[in-house]
Amino acid sequence: MLVAALTSILAGTVGFNPPTTGEKIAPQAKAPESKAIPTADPEDGKSIRILGDAQVTRTAQDFFVYEQMLINTPLPVGYPDPTPPGVIEIKRYPLVRRAEVTGTMSPGIGMNLAFFPLFRHIQSRDIEMTSPVEMNYTGTGKKTPEGGDAKPDTWTMSFLYRRTDQGPTGPDATRQNVKVVDVPAMTVISMGVRGSYDYARMQREWQKLEKWLSEQAVWDAAGEPRALHYNGPERREADKWSEVQIPIRLVAKNSSSTPSGSSASTPGESSPKPADAGSGLKQPPAAP
Repeated sequence: MLVAALTSILAGTVGFNPPTTGEKIAPQAKAPESKAIPTADPEDGKSIRILGDAQVTRTAQDFFVYEQMLINTPLPVGYPDPTPPGVIEIKRYPLVRRAEVTGTMSPGIGMNLAFFPLFRHIQSRDIEMTSPVEMNYTGTGKKTPEGGDAKPDTWTMSFLYRRTDQGPTGPDATRQNVKVVDVPAMTVISMGVRGSYDYARMQREWQKLEKWLSEQAVWDAAGEPRALHYNGPERREADKWSEVQIPIRLVAKNSSSTPSGSSASTPGESSPKPADAGSGLKQPPAAP
């Protein structure tokens, strides 16, 4: 019932048309190549490639295409382009305004239940749907007694406003548990993912980023992982596009390399806690 209702809502709100004939689709990289590790934050809204050579095509309609994968819902103003599957990038995100709901149940159930109050919230304020939907988590990486992936302590699902001047921040008095917050700018290490949005899958993918962080001495983790989900349920599972990310900051010895106007501690320390603004992670069957 929920999935059917969700599909119906999205079908009337967000288009998911295939790219028009003749648009170039970048070929997948055959052998990912590691790049030099940067010693400074990227510029706002920009990315620095760390691993991989695959390229995303941006169409004349401002859609993003990679092979059979497609994002045709607008991103917040100033957001960096999506990262293709298997590619690792360091990305700088600007301050963003968002509506969010936080819960403690299973993320899979929570994503279904949180979608509808968030959708009605943006409808009531005449806010257009954007992509991605963000899922932030606290208490990640735990295992069950049987050795499986345990659910996080909390999750926060967010719909992102296109601009930071749209509407007021604060609780939505008409929709329980929905509140609007501004999340400060942050730097993240990010990897593109293709396929299921399942929490256990996301957890396995961001472990690859944790491994990368553990094998270098330039950047430290500055928060818990998050997931960005770019597509809704009408896209077939195999072609859904998402990213897993970990907020990062330069280690102290490299802080002198931070660009003017940027603080090495900004990406992590300025990011709010997931309970306040979801500084952990990011999003679901409801990806725009």
